[in-house]
Amino acid sequence: MFVGVAILIHLISRYVVLDEWIRSNVDRLWTEPFALELSAVFIIAGQQLCGRVDDVPGTCYVVTRFMHLYYIPLIPLSSWLVPYGTESKAEAEWLRIRLSAKSILVGWLQGFLVLFGLLNLGWGAVRMYAPRGAVANATNGVMNLMLGVSCLVAFLLFTIRPLRAGQVRANELRARLGLEVEAVEEHFDFPTD
Repeated sequence: MFVGVAILIHLISRYVVLDEWIRSNVDRLWTEPFALELSAVFIIAGQQLCGRVDDVPGTCYVVTRFMHLYYIPLIPLSSWLVPYGTESKAEAEWLRIRLSAKSILVGWLQGFLVLFGLLNLGWGAVRMYAPRGAVANATNGVMNLMLGVSCLVAFLLFTIRPLRAGQVRANELRARLGLEVEAVEEHFDFPTD
């Protein structure tokens, strides 16, 4: 993982003298988002939390820390169980858990939706105003714009309303936090026979 980062920094340093900057910022290099300016090109990379899943209302949820490039999650690093009310305390009171496949897939899906949505919005705008074949380009441009907006709306739905945990997973997460297992049933609508 860090070999790829080292190769990237090496390739960048061939065009720009970054030795001084890297030496002075090596401690925060992968803990905070940063931007490198290469003439007119910026490279934004770092770590971020994505893929909020297994939400147990009022108790906790699961997120995954990803290495990102331009805020698109690429490489999952670790998954965390975050109790409600401790979001601002970072990892001090969070519980590290094994990598959550569900969280990783949702994180990648969110990144894909943003990337695909923005590309379609841009491509749709270009196609709508292209001079050749105005009717066909305008129709295809509108379709690209609609697809781009649909992707961004889907991203917002995944972000605003995280995926809830099922009863078994919710009980497992509450047990990991040392809470009563039976108390989670009040948040679910189970059929009674």
